[in-house]
Amino acid sequence: MKTLELYVVVFLARLTSVLMYEGYLPYDSSGDWLYQLLEILCLVLAILLIFSLLVTYRSSYNATEDVFVKITGIPTELNAVILALPCLVFAILLHPSLNRNFFTDIMWTWAMYLEACCMLPQFVMLRKSTSGAVDPWISHYAFTIGVSRLLTFMFWVSSYHELTDHNALIISGGWAGKFVLVNQFVSLLLMADFCYYYIKAAAAQSPLVLPGSVV
Repeated sequence: MKTLELYVVVFLARLTSVLMYEGYLPYDSSGDWLYQLLEILCLVLAILLIFSLLVTYRSSYNATEDVFVKITGIPTELNAVILALPCLVFAILLHPSLNRNFFTDIMWTWAMYLEACCMLPQFVMLRKSTSGAVDPWISHYAFTIGVSRLLTFMFWVSSYHELTDHNALIISGGWAGKFVLVNQFVSLLLMADFCYYYIKAAAAQSPLVLPGSVV
C-alpha cells in the first residue's frame, strides 16, 4: 500500500507540471499528448490497485503490518510521509527551472526524487516474510521497476546537463542536474540487491528467496 501511495503522489506531482508547462516534456511529438496520457493511465492504475486493496481484497490486507518504519507518533496510515517529506525538502532546495515556474519546477523534481525510493516500502514488506520467498508476480513487477530505473539512469547520464541552470534564482540551480543524476544512481543501488537475487534465481530456475527475511 505504501509503495502505491507514493506512486500516486509521484504521478500527481509530475502531472501538475507536464499538463501545464512544456519544460519537462519530450521535444518530439510524444510530448504533445502521449507522454501525458501514459502518466494519467499510470495514476489511474495506481488508484485502482489501492481501491482493490481497500475494498476487493480487504479481508487479506493487514494494515497494521503494512508499516515501512515504526516511528512513535506517526500513524500507520501516514507512514509513507517518512519518505515523501524529505524528498519534498530536497526538491525545494535543489530543483531545475525549465518551466520558469517555482511551484511546477518543484513538483516535477519532487516526483523525480520520490520515484527513486518508492519501492523501499515494498522491499521492506518482502523482507518481513518469514520464509523469504517472494511471490513470482511481485518479483517480476519489482524487477521490471529495476530495469526501468536502469534505463532512466542511462537517459539522465546523457541529459542531466540540460537541467543545470546557472541563471536560476536559487544558488543550487547550477547543481540541479548533477543532483538528479546522483538521485538516479542511488535509486539503482536500492534496486541492485533485489535484482541480483532475482537474476540468480532465474538462472537457477528456482523461486526467488531473499536473505535476511525478517526486518
